Amino acid sequence: TAQQGAETEPRNEVSVVTHSADASGATTAEKFHLTNEEQYQLGASLSTIRDRLKVGQKILLALAWVRSDERRLFELYPEILMVDVIHGTNSETRPLCVSASIDANMKTFTPIRAFLPSECQWVFHWLWASVIPSLLGIEAIRRIQLVLSDGDPKIYIPLDNVIEKLYPLAVHGLCSFHLVTQPLQRLRLQGR
Repeated sequence: TAQQGAETEPRNEVSVVTHSADASGATTAEKFHLTNEEQYQLGASLSTIRDRLKVGQKILLALAWVRSDERRLFELYPEILMVDVIHGTNSETRPLCVSASIDANMKTFTPIRAFLPSECQWVFHWLWASVIPSLLGIEAIRRIQLVLSDGDPKIYIPLDNVIEKLYPLAVHGLCSFHLVTQPLQRLRLQGR
């Protein structure tokens, strides 16, 4: 959950509290300073509920979850983690971040899913630095060898900032599908 800071705090600061629903009951808290663009995007994502908000009310901005069977698979096969964001999956038009990994039989499974408030860089910092370590476990993520994402710097810059500390064996790679299709889409849009 996240809430806008109190009146005495800067207006561009968001406090993010992460609660783990597992047996550990772990809680972490971080403060993020938002750029003007990020403030605008956050405001746009909250526009559907803005009129119903009361001062000091907490808002669930994001939700991430792991199924126990897929966490167990990830603990066994943490070598590869692919992360992407998809759209049009829910009535609130929130981006859905999904991950994929591969087991010993070369079958994919989805270790983590998250509804995001936006695709701002601070959201992906929260994902890489807090959510993934908390939900998949520090020991497992320290064994990741390859992380794949698309070429969006808002996704991979936060990863690059924590990869050495949290994902020490990992190499970050860009998904070849996105490397090919995104420039083609831009060319199609320019040709119109």
